[in-house]
Amino acid sequence: MQWSQLKNRIESTFAVSIKGRIEIWSTRYRRAVHQYGESWITFDKQKIATMGTLRFEGARYDTARLNGFPWVEAVQAVHDQGIFDSRDLNSALFSYLSLSIDDALESNNPIIQAFAILDRRFGKRRLADFDVQGAHPLVQSFYMVRCQAEGFDLTRRMGFNPPTQVGTPQDAG
Repeated sequence: MQWSQLKNRIESTFAVSIKGRIEIWSTRYRRAVHQYGESWITFDKQKIATMGTLRFEGARYDTARLNGFPWVEAVQAVHDQGIFDSRDLNSALFSYLSLSIDDALESNNPIIQAFAILDRRFGKRRLADFDVQGAHPLVQSFYMVRCQAEGFDLTRRMGFNPPTQVGTPQDAG
């Protein structure tokens, strides 16, 4: 499936309150070594998440080298920090299309969980009862966006201040 088809299929699952306000973007640097790329998600034309291959690979290398982690554990540690590869987004979106909303919410992949919160199948009552305390920062960020779009009072619902943008250099420190 081409990127434009995947993007359209994912964006067609969004709740009415955010449809047209959330957009998924992706680019590949074809002349670069290994065709690295970057993906980002915007809400009302403001970036709320970025996922870049170069930043991910650098963080994975540093985590493995500095902490002595095996390569696979370094990937998980970098994901836990909110740093993802653009390829992570693509594979998560492909997987998301075949999942029920319950399976998506129970997924171990925070990208899949985050997109489940934006899904129209994730209704307002379920959104109101959903607990994001302890969830991945990406999930918290998407929850905040959806609540804002639905007109929910975030100060009453959330006892924390989730990041406004996930995957940016200031979050990595």
